Amino acid sequence: MELFANKKPDHVQAILASIVDYTDDAIFSSSLEGTITSWNNGAEKLFGFSKEEALGKPISLILPADRITENETLTVRLNKGEAIDHFETERLRKDGKLVYISLTVSPLKDAQNNITGIGQIARDFTKHRKSRETFKALLESAPDAMVIVGNDGKIQMVNAQTEKIFLYKRTELIGNMVEILIPQRYTQNHPSHRSSFFSDPRVRGMGIGLELYGKRKDNTEFPVEISLSPLETETGIVALAAIRDVSLRKKSEEKFKALLESAPDAMVIVGQDGKIQMVNAQVRNIFQFERTEIEGQPIEILIPQRYHQAHPQHRKSFFSDPRVRSMGIGLELFGRRKDGVEFPVEISLSPLETEEGTLALAAIRDITGRKKSEYKIQQLNRELEEHIVELESFSYSVSHDLRAPLRAIDGFIAMFMDKFQDDVDPEGKRLLGNIRRNVTKMSNLINDLLMLSRIGAKDIDQTQINMKTLVNSVLDEFRETHSHATVQVGDLHPTSGDIALMRQVFLNLISNAFKYSSKKEQPHIEIGSVESKGEIQYYVRDNGVGFDMEYYNKLFGVFQRLHSPQDYNGTGVGLAIVKRVITRHGGHVWAEGKEGEGATFYFSLNTTTHGAS
Repeated sequence: MELFANKKPDHVQAILASIVDYTDDAIFSSSLEGTITSWNNGAEKLFGFSKEEALGKPISLILPADRITENETLTVRLNKGEAIDHFETERLRKDGKLVYISLTVSPLKDAQNNITGIGQIARDFTKHRKSRETFKALLESAPDAMVIVGNDGKIQMVNAQTEKIFLYKRTELIGNMVEILIPQRYTQNHPSHRSSFFSDPRVRGMGIGLELYGKRKDNTEFPVEISLSPLETETGIVALAAIRDVSLRKKSEEKFKALLESAPDAMVIVGQDGKIQMVNAQVRNIFQFERTEIEGQPIEILIPQRYHQAHPQHRKSFFSDPRVRSMGIGLELFGRRKDGVEFPVEISLSPLETEEGTLALAAIRDITGRKKSEYKIQQLNRELEEHIVELESFSYSVSHDLRAPLRAIDGFIAMFMDKFQDDVDPEGKRLLGNIRRNVTKMSNLINDLLMLSRIGAKDIDQTQINMKTLVNSVLDEFRETHSHATVQVGDLHPTSGDIALMRQVFLNLISNAFKYSSKKEQPHIEIGSVESKGEIQYYVRDNGVGFDMEYYNKLFGVFQRLHSPQDYNGTGVGLAIVKRVITRHGGHVWAEGKEGEGATFYFSLNTTTHGAS
């Protein structure tokens, strides 16, 4: 074959020809005029032309139209004795399709060193090209800046995100040293870091635990994260650097830290391994530990020793179902300070999603002051209850002791009038009548006070009450004395409670309605109930004298009256009785009114506790 020097022994030429003929690479030659002079099996496979079809044909047989000029340039260079190694180009197959190849071209010389032809070795690079295009596409689609650097420190390839983040065009970066992307203060030490990577090429995070920065074309700096990976290429190992701009994350972290620091509670962030990752300043105030003393330590450092054994299971339970919750609901929780002193706490747990996984954010509140206040309130309540019992007992005793002499006074006056009626002049009779009326008024007042004290001491009997029947029985007591008034009774929901006390409520409210509407030409009273928001609201409405809402807060107090006793008689205790009865039943009372236009008195009972069937 013309590929070999003529002076080699025939057997050597035969061996070389056999190797050339059966190699996978396409090996062929052409004369200086461009006629194909040799064509191996690899050329047949690559281009689809058999030896018979190729030999003696012009080399343009496999040249695309746009590669003719390229071939002419190669010929000129080869005539000068140059060899051209491994450049990528395209050639034409027999079926008309293009094949992408890596081509080596060398001049062929005779024994006198004269150039007699051109030898070419072609390797199919179609798959390699597709792989490279796929790699480039992946590189371009990466969300991070991707920079490929050789062991000489020069940038070989970048993606679009690199241009976007660093503000350079790729033509400004490729071929430049990678230090162009690094702040000036780091460039001196960077070559040694690069050498360290190439001496042990493996996937690693760069500058772990350090603050890393990139430098844009306009010299502004920004925080980055960098991941390095070795990449095998035909020319050797290169470094693939994935660079992420973490400016937004840093700002978010700083904002989060600021919020954490401003929180009024101790804030502790714990990983699934139970170790404290971050705390705020309030932790020092409450637990007396410095940050450096507890960050990285097990969370149990803040918990009394007696809870240590059970706590890991509680932590595991939270991470198996991470959601906002209060810790130890219904339990007494305690924290432990650095000096070992325990104190009561409230703890709220929240899951915190991070790139490293779910963390637990514990908000811990020292409730020592509240516990002391609660204890003081409980103590005061107990003392108040004791005083109320004493006061009710005193009221009962006084009321009981006063009733006997009042009855005696009334009895003596009655006896006196029976015996000496003819001997007493009209003025004397008037004065004695006033005494009897005041005795009756005082007796009524004592009875009301006695009832008020009994309500505080009496146990509430819970029985089913037909409220409509109860109201009608109360109205029967007023039919003769207030026959001129119209009374409208609407729906009255049944309920449960103390029937005697509930009767007293309606007796007082209906009596007031008759009394304060008695001076109207046509008195009108309306009684009914409605159900609203889980409770029954009963009402008694009249069209009487009404009241000014400015003095509403006096309505349900003992001895508080909004009208003159000369105009409307009464003890000033009736509405206080109503309020106490309803309060004992777990409800509340209120009223609405307007001067000259009447009033409406309401009381409510909870349907879940006192609900009707």
